[in-house]
Amino acid sequence: MKTYVLIIVLMLILAGVLYLGFFNETPKKQSRSDHIYLGALYNGPYEKVTSLNATLLFRGGSNLRDIQYYVVMSVWDSNDSYDQIGISSVDGLFFSTYSYTYIENKTIHYKFNATWFPISPGTHELRMTISNGYVTFSVDDRSIRLFTGGNYFILYKSVQFLNGEYIDFTLYEEIYKFHGSLPQISFNFSKVEYNGETQVNDMIPLLQNTSNFSNTIMIIGNTVNLYNQNPLFLKVKILSSSGRGQISIADVQESVLPNKTYILPLLRGNYTLTVNFQDNLVNYTNTYKLYLYKNMYINDTIPS
Repeated sequence: MKTYVLIIVLMLILAGVLYLGFFNETPKKQSRSDHIYLGALYNGPYEKVTSLNATLLFRGGSNLRDIQYYVVMSVWDSNDSYDQIGISSVDGLFFSTYSYTYIENKTIHYKFNATWFPISPGTHELRMTISNGYVTFSVDDRSIRLFTGGNYFILYKSVQFLNGEYIDFTLYEEIYKFHGSLPQISFNFSKVEYNGETQVNDMIPLLQNTSNFSNTIMIIGNTVNLYNQNPLFLKVKILSSSGRGQISIADVQESVLPNKTYILPLLRGNYTLTVNFQDNLVNYTNTYKLYLYKNMYINDTIPS
Protein backbone atom coordinates (compact mmCIF):
# COMPACT_ATOMS: atom_id res chain seq x y z
CA MET A 1 0.00 0.00 0.00
CA LYS A 2 2.81 2.40 0.84
CA THR A 3 4.36 2.09 -2.64
CA TYR A 4 1.10 2.93 -4.36
CA VAL A 5 0.63 6.00 -2.18
CA LEU A 6 4.10 7.21 -3.17
CA ILE A 7 3.33 6.64 -6.84
CA ILE A 8 0.15 8.68 -6.60
CA VAL A 9 1.93 11.60 -4.90
CA LEU A 10 4.61 11.82 -7.57
CA MET A 11 2.40 11.17 -10.55
CA LEU A 12 -0.21 13.75 -9.61
CA ILE A 13 2.53 16.39 -9.54
CA LEU A 14 3.67 15.30 -13.00
CA ALA A 15 0.13 15.23 -14.30
CA GLY A 16 -0.64 18.79 -13.30
CA VAL A 17 2.51 20.23 -14.82
CA LEU A 18 2.43 18.39 -18.14
CA TYR A 19 -1.31 18.85 -18.49
CA LEU A 20 -0.74 22.58 -18.15
CA GLY A 21 1.99 22.46 -20.78
CA PHE A 22 -0.13 20.55 -23.29
CA PHE A 23 -3.33 22.56 -22.92
CA ASN A 24 -2.18 25.99 -21.75
CA GLU A 25 -4.87 26.20 -19.11
CA THR A 26 -5.28 25.55 -15.41
CA PRO A 27 -5.27 21.79 -14.88
CA LYS A 28 -8.47 20.29 -13.58
CA LYS A 29 -8.52 17.58 -10.96
CA GLN A 30 -7.83 14.19 -12.53
CA SER A 31 -9.96 11.22 -11.57
CA ARG A 32 -8.66 7.66 -11.34
CA SER A 33 -10.46 6.75 -14.57
CA ASP A 34 -8.94 9.38 -16.86
CA HIS A 35 -5.23 9.31 -15.98
CA ILE A 36 -3.26 6.06 -16.01
CA TYR A 37 0.34 4.80 -15.87
CA LEU A 38 1.83 1.62 -17.33
CA GLY A 39 5.43 0.53 -17.15
CA ALA A 40 8.26 -0.65 -14.94
CA LEU A 41 9.75 0.48 -11.62
CA TYR A 42 13.33 -0.30 -10.56
CA ASN A 43 13.54 -2.54 -7.49
CA GLY A 44 17.25 -3.33 -7.35
CA PRO A 45 20.27 -2.24 -5.31
CA TYR A 46 21.22 1.38 -4.70
CA GLU A 47 23.67 2.82 -7.25
CA LYS A 48 25.18 6.25 -7.96
CA VAL A 49 25.50 6.53 -11.75
CA THR A 50 26.62 9.18 -14.23
CA SER A 51 24.74 8.04 -17.33
CA LEU A 52 21.57 6.19 -18.29
CA ASN A 53 20.60 5.06 -21.76
CA ALA A 54 17.93 2.99 -23.47
CA THR A 55 16.74 2.12 -26.94
CA LEU A 56 13.07 2.93 -27.53
CA LEU A 57 11.23 1.34 -30.44
CA PHE A 58 7.70 2.12 -31.57
CA ARG A 59 6.04 1.43 -34.89
CA GLY A 60 3.27 3.18 -36.75
CA GLY A 61 -0.32 2.37 -35.88
CA SER A 62 -3.52 3.84 -34.56
CA ASN A 63 -2.54 6.78 -32.37
CA LEU A 64 -4.96 8.48 -29.96
CA ARG A 65 -5.31 11.82 -31.71
CA ASP A 66 -7.36 13.51 -28.98
CA ILE A 67 -5.25 12.11 -26.11
CA GLN A 68 -1.98 13.45 -24.72
CA TYR A 69 0.52 10.93 -23.42
CA TYR A 70 4.24 10.39 -23.07
CA VAL A 71 6.70 7.51 -22.74
CA VAL A 72 9.82 8.28 -20.73
CA MET A 73 12.85 7.11 -18.78
CA SER A 74 12.89 8.94 -15.43
CA VAL A 75 15.31 9.24 -12.50
CA TRP A 76 16.12 11.56 -9.58
CA ASP A 77 19.57 13.11 -9.33
CA SER A 78 21.67 14.09 -6.31
CA ASN A 79 20.21 17.62 -6.20
CA ASP A 80 16.60 16.38 -5.98
CA SER A 81 15.86 17.04 -9.65
CA TYR A 82 13.54 14.59 -11.39
CA ASP A 83 15.12 14.12 -14.83
CA GLN A 84 13.20 12.60 -17.75
CA ILE A 85 13.87 11.83 -21.39
CA GLY A 86 11.57 10.21 -23.95
CA ILE A 87 8.76 10.95 -26.38
CA SER A 88 5.37 12.64 -26.23
CA SER A 89 2.22 12.32 -28.30
CA VAL A 90 0.40 15.62 -28.75
CA ASP A 91 -2.70 15.81 -30.96
CA GLY A 92 -1.68 12.67 -32.82
CA LEU A 93 1.91 13.80 -33.51
CA PHE A 94 5.10 12.52 -31.88
CA PHE A 95 7.86 14.64 -30.37
CA SER A 96 10.94 14.14 -28.25
CA THR A 97 10.58 15.46 -24.72
CA TYR A 98 12.66 16.17 -21.62
CA SER A 99 11.95 17.45 -18.12
CA TYR A 100 13.80 18.36 -14.93
CA THR A 101 12.84 19.99 -11.63
CA TYR A 102 13.97 22.41 -8.97
CA ILE A 103 12.74 23.09 -5.44
CA GLU A 104 11.63 26.53 -4.33
CA ASN A 105 9.71 27.38 -1.15
CA LYS A 106 9.55 23.65 -0.36
CA THR A 107 7.68 23.00 -3.62
CA ILE A 108 8.75 20.98 -6.67
CA HIS A 109 8.72 23.04 -9.88
CA TYR A 110 9.08 21.57 -13.37
CA LYS A 111 10.99 22.82 -16.41
CA PHE A 112 10.18 20.84 -19.53
CA ASN A 113 9.70 20.81 -23.26
CA ALA A 114 6.94 18.45 -24.36
CA THR A 115 7.52 19.22 -28.07
CA TRP A 116 11.31 19.45 -28.28
CA PHE A 117 11.48 18.28 -31.91
CA PRO A 118 9.27 16.02 -34.09
CA ILE A 119 10.12 12.34 -34.43
CA SER A 120 8.71 9.46 -36.46
CA PRO A 121 7.96 5.84 -35.57
CA GLY A 122 11.05 3.69 -35.47
CA THR A 123 14.06 3.10 -33.24
CA HIS A 124 15.32 5.96 -31.09
CA GLU A 125 18.24 6.23 -28.69
CA LEU A 126 17.57 7.88 -25.31
CA ARG A 127 20.38 9.04 -23.05
CA MET A 128 20.97 11.21 -19.99
CA THR A 129 24.44 12.04 -18.64
CA ILE A 130 25.29 14.12 -15.58
CA SER A 131 28.44 15.99 -14.53
CA ASN A 132 29.32 19.05 -12.44
CA GLY A 133 25.71 20.11 -11.96
CA TYR A 134 24.58 19.69 -15.57
CA VAL A 135 22.44 17.03 -17.23
CA THR A 136 22.73 16.40 -20.96
CA PHE A 137 19.44 15.11 -22.39
CA SER A 138 19.80 13.28 -25.72
CA VAL A 139 17.42 11.73 -28.23
CA ASP A 140 19.21 10.23 -31.22
CA ASP A 141 21.72 12.86 -32.41
CA ARG A 142 20.09 15.86 -30.69
CA SER A 143 21.19 17.00 -27.23
CA ILE A 144 20.59 19.82 -24.77
CA ARG A 145 22.67 20.53 -21.65
CA LEU A 146 20.82 22.05 -18.68
CA PHE A 147 21.70 22.89 -15.10
CA THR A 148 20.05 20.80 -12.39
CA GLY A 149 22.74 21.05 -9.71
CA GLY A 150 23.21 17.29 -9.54
CA ASN A 151 26.46 15.36 -9.79
CA TYR A 152 25.06 11.84 -10.16
CA PHE A 153 21.79 10.01 -10.78
CA ILE A 154 20.31 7.91 -8.01
CA LEU A 155 19.41 4.47 -9.33
CA TYR A 156 17.06 3.09 -6.69
CA LYS A 157 13.40 2.33 -6.05
CA SER A 158 12.70 5.55 -4.09
CA VAL A 159 14.24 8.76 -2.74
CA GLN A 160 13.43 10.84 0.32
CA PHE A 161 13.31 14.64 0.66
CA LEU A 162 10.83 17.40 1.59
CA ASN A 163 9.58 15.09 4.34
CA GLY A 164 8.31 12.68 1.70
CA GLU A 165 9.30 9.59 -0.26
CA TYR A 166 9.10 9.42 -4.06
CA ILE A 167 9.49 6.56 -6.53
CA ASP A 168 12.76 6.76 -8.43
CA PHE A 169 13.94 5.06 -11.63
CA THR A 170 11.06 4.21 -13.98
CA LEU A 171 10.32 3.35 -17.60
CA TYR A 172 6.67 4.10 -18.19
CA GLU A 173 3.85 5.51 -20.26
CA GLU A 174 1.42 8.09 -18.89
CA ILE A 175 -1.91 8.79 -20.60
CA TYR A 176 -4.14 11.79 -19.89
CA LYS A 177 -7.93 11.91 -20.39
CA PHE A 178 -7.96 8.14 -20.56
CA HIS A 179 -11.35 6.67 -21.43
CA GLY A 180 -10.58 2.99 -21.71
CA SER A 181 -8.67 2.91 -25.02
CA LEU A 182 -4.92 2.40 -25.23
CA PRO A 183 -3.11 3.67 -28.34
CA GLN A 184 -2.70 0.73 -30.71
CA ILE A 185 1.04 1.39 -30.75
CA SER A 186 3.44 -0.62 -28.64
CA PHE A 187 6.59 0.74 -27.03
CA ASN A 188 9.69 -1.35 -26.44
CA PHE A 189 12.51 -0.26 -24.11
CA SER A 190 15.63 -2.37 -24.61
CA LYS A 191 19.36 -2.13 -23.85
CA VAL A 192 18.58 -0.22 -20.66
CA GLU A 193 22.00 0.48 -19.15
CA TYR A 194 23.87 2.72 -16.76
CA ASN A 195 27.42 4.04 -17.01
CA GLY A 196 27.52 2.93 -20.62
CA GLU A 197 27.70 -0.83 -20.18
CA THR A 198 25.92 -2.22 -17.09
CA GLN A 199 22.42 -3.59 -17.62
CA VAL A 200 19.57 -2.19 -15.53
CA ASN A 201 17.68 -5.26 -14.38
CA ASP A 202 15.49 -5.87 -11.31
CA MET A 203 12.44 -4.10 -12.72
CA ILE A 204 8.90 -4.73 -11.47
CA PRO A 205 5.56 -3.70 -13.04
CA LEU A 206 4.21 -0.20 -12.48
CA LEU A 207 0.45 -0.12 -12.96
CA GLN A 208 -1.38 2.88 -11.56
CA ASN A 209 -5.03 3.99 -11.67
CA THR A 210 -6.05 0.85 -13.53
CA SER A 211 -6.01 -2.90 -12.94
CA ASN A 212 -7.13 -3.95 -16.41
CA PHE A 213 -3.86 -3.96 -18.36
CA SER A 214 -1.33 -5.90 -16.28
CA ASN A 215 -0.83 -8.38 -19.13
CA THR A 216 0.26 -5.58 -21.49
CA ILE A 217 3.53 -5.08 -19.53
CA MET A 218 6.37 -7.53 -20.17
CA ILE A 219 9.68 -7.25 -18.29
CA ILE A 220 12.62 -9.56 -18.97
CA GLY A 221 16.05 -8.42 -17.81
CA ASN A 222 16.68 -4.94 -19.20
CA THR A 223 13.84 -5.17 -21.73
CA VAL A 224 10.47 -3.56 -20.97
CA ASN A 225 7.64 -3.89 -23.49
CA LEU A 226 4.44 -1.83 -23.21
CA TYR A 227 2.09 -3.57 -25.61
CA ASN A 228 -0.93 -1.22 -25.46
CA GLN A 229 -3.00 -4.12 -26.72
CA ASN A 230 -3.62 -7.53 -25.28
CA PRO A 231 -0.77 -9.80 -26.42
CA LEU A 232 -0.83 -13.41 -27.47
CA PHE A 233 1.11 -16.01 -25.48
CA LEU A 234 3.78 -18.40 -26.69
CA LYS A 235 4.41 -21.18 -24.16
CA VAL A 236 7.70 -23.06 -24.47
CA LYS A 237 8.79 -26.16 -22.55
CA ILE A 238 12.09 -28.01 -22.96
CA LEU A 239 11.85 -31.71 -22.11
CA SER A 240 15.09 -33.15 -20.76
CA SER A 241 16.36 -35.07 -17.76
CA SER A 242 19.04 -32.43 -17.03
CA GLY A 243 20.90 -29.42 -18.38
CA ARG A 244 20.03 -25.80 -19.07
CA GLY A 245 19.75 -23.49 -22.03
CA GLN A 246 18.31 -20.37 -23.61
CA ILE A 247 15.36 -19.48 -25.81
CA SER A 248 15.47 -16.40 -28.05
CA ILE A 249 12.65 -14.66 -29.89
CA ALA A 250 12.31 -11.05 -31.07
CA ASP A 251 14.24 -8.95 -28.51
CA VAL A 252 13.78 -11.52 -25.70
CA GLN A 253 16.44 -13.90 -24.46
CA GLU A 254 15.37 -16.14 -21.59
CA SER A 255 17.51 -18.65 -19.69
CA VAL A 256 15.59 -21.90 -19.29
CA LEU A 257 15.66 -25.05 -17.19
CA PRO A 258 14.26 -28.41 -18.31
CA ASN A 259 10.62 -29.42 -17.84
CA LYS A 260 9.46 -25.93 -16.91
CA THR A 261 6.95 -23.94 -18.98
CA TYR A 262 8.00 -20.41 -19.99
CA ILE A 263 5.28 -17.98 -21.08
CA LEU A 264 6.25 -15.23 -23.54
CA PRO A 265 3.71 -12.49 -24.37
CA LEU A 266 4.02 -11.35 -28.01
CA LEU A 267 1.99 -9.46 -30.57
CA ARG A 268 0.51 -11.14 -33.65
CA GLY A 269 3.17 -11.62 -36.33
CA ASN A 270 6.01 -13.66 -37.79
CA TYR A 271 8.78 -14.80 -35.43
CA THR A 272 11.87 -16.96 -35.30
CA LEU A 273 12.24 -18.95 -32.07
CA THR A 274 15.71 -20.36 -31.36
CA VAL A 275 16.29 -23.01 -28.70
CA ASN A 276 19.83 -23.63 -27.42
CA PHE A 277 20.29 -26.32 -24.79
CA GLN A 278 23.23 -28.13 -23.21
CA ASP A 279 23.43 -31.18 -20.99
CA ASN A 280 26.16 -33.71 -20.27
CA LEU A 281 25.67 -35.46 -23.60
CA VAL A 282 24.57 -32.97 -26.25
CA ASN A 283 24.71 -29.36 -27.35
CA TYR A 284 21.32 -28.90 -28.97
CA THR A 285 20.03 -26.12 -31.24
CA ASN A 286 16.63 -25.92 -32.91
CA THR A 287 14.90 -23.12 -34.83
CA TYR A 288 11.16 -22.59 -35.36
CA LYS A 289 9.58 -20.26 -37.90
CA LEU A 290 6.26 -19.11 -36.43
CA TYR A 291 3.30 -17.06 -37.44
CA LEU A 292 1.68 -16.18 -34.12
CA TYR A 293 -2.04 -15.59 -34.62
CA LYS A 294 -3.32 -17.36 -31.50
CA ASN A 295 -1.84 -18.64 -28.25
CA MET A 296 0.65 -21.42 -29.02
CA TYR A 297 2.40 -24.15 -27.02
CA ILE A 298 5.77 -25.65 -28.08
CA ASN A 299 7.34 -28.72 -26.49
CA ASP A 300 10.91 -29.40 -27.57
CA THR A 301 12.45 -32.72 -26.56
CA ILE A 302 16.22 -32.88 -26.16
CA PRO A 303 17.52 -36.07 -27.86
CA SER A 304 19.15 -38.50 -25.46
